[in-house]
Amino acid sequence: MMWKQKLSTDTKDFWVDYQVERLANCTPLEFCKKAYSRYHPVILTGLIDHWPALNKWNEDYFHELLDDKPISVNLTPDGRADSVQSVDYEGVRGDYFVYPAEVQMTMKEFFHLFHLKDEIVPYLSQQNDNLRREFHELLVDMDLDLPLAELFESKEPEAVNLWIGDE
Repeated sequence: MMWKQKLSTDTKDFWVDYQVERLANCTPLEFCKKAYSRYHPVILTGLIDHWPALNKWNEDYFHELLDDKPISVNLTPDGRADSVQSVDYEGVRGDYFVYPAEVQMTMKEFFHLFHLKDEIVPYLSQQNDNLRREFHELLVDMDLDLPLAELFESKEPEAVNLWIGDE
């Protein structure tokens, strides 16, 4: 009978509710108890409310700060990349993993192309720590000393990325 109670307790510990819990300004201990150690998804809120970026970052601010800066931009015909798509390649239709074209342009050129809503969909989606590599001017508007990072043996995240795109 003892093993049934243990199984019941273990099952309850790993049960994921259909509703994802919100944790406001949680401590590392609270995050460990409610999410990390139980493999439960959570929505974290309040941890970056003090960042100036939340009030300052908009297109006008980016133009003011970064207009002539060369940046890496991804281009696709439909906004879908880094995904499997059914395409014709050398006359053969098949499912292929496709990547976006990556080009260099200025922030000003990016926003111009972005607003055209033409046959090309431009977006920033680099996953290589692009905020620190290409947009280091924006770091003054953030505090990367994240309280939950200590759980992962670091005070700062491994990579910080800026993504800009539409729906």
